[in-house]
Amino acid sequence: MSGTVRFDFMHFMPYVHLPENHKEYKSTWVDFPNKYYDPKRGHALYQRYLAELVLADKVGFDAVVVNEHHNTAYSMMAAPNLIAAAIIPQIKNAKICVWGTPPNLEYPNRLAEEYAMLDVLSQGRLEVAFPLGTGMEYWANPINPATAIAAMIHIPRPERRAGTALCETLCVLVERGASPGRFGGSRSLGGLPGLRANVPAS
Repeated sequence: MSGTVRFDFMHFMPYVHLPENHKEYKSTWVDFPNKYYDPKRGHALYQRYLAELVLADKVGFDAVVVNEHHNTAYSMMAAPNLIAAAIIPQIKNAKICVWGTPPNLEYPNRLAEEYAMLDVLSQGRLEVAFPLGTGMEYWANPINPATAIAAMIHIPRPERRAGTALCETLCVLVERGASPGRFGGSRSLGGLPGLRANVPAS
């Protein structure tokens, strides 16, 4: 890490092979026709973009950042955890940042488990963010915009102690999701890899 300045390499993985008439559509979000997506070209783009993330680590970026968008040519990354899992074995030094999956689109305990797995796989280099999401995400999933904030799980920011902040945050995420309520919850909270044993007593 370079002092107080950090250099992150962020990728959205856009689908760049748009048809010549794409400007005839009001937007390339939400309802842009799937018929314009070519899986072979998509595969080639994924290989290129994964290689770019690995290269960012090799040339010295402090972190590589992946994030989530749905129903858009702007991003082919609807599941950033899958991308993070694919690049972790290839990235040796940079932090792996998943910024991120809105908790109101997922079962909180499952999201915490996925992040816990990535944290262990990356040997503690994972950073996560908990965005609220946007109207496009609500349309795709679907989420009622009127209740999106209420459904959002508000995560307190734990004191930043080395090696514990992510553990504490994920534990809170699971505990909030475990409480039955208006937006549901989990009845079972099996042990998450590397979490509770690493959270120091307050």
